[in-house]
Amino acid sequence: MQGSSSYLTRKSELLLYEFCCYCCCRYTNAVVAPWYRPMEQANYYYVEVVCDDMTPASAFPDDNYTSFNEYFMKKYKLEIYNQTQPMLDVDYTTAR
Repeated sequence: MQGSSSYLTRKSELLLYEFCCYCCCRYTNAVVAPWYRPMEQANYYYVEVVCDDMTPASAFPDDNYTSFNEYFMKKYKLEIYNQTQPMLDVDYTTAR
């Protein structure tokens, strides 16, 4: 049951994480990787802008999903806990 223990730790960490105003400068111009993808499938993204005018409930950019919440739930089976966090505008980058 080590996997479920690890999941519970990750979930409790996510529930406690608070994206605050000082995080914007930490993320802008940074390279990030989604934690929810296996390392073999890891992609890296360059953060252009922290979009403080968008939240997980904002409209998704294509017509397949109504919001970022729906996208993450349907594609990755993930619930976004912090509904007030801003979204990141990212571009794909290679791992160099």
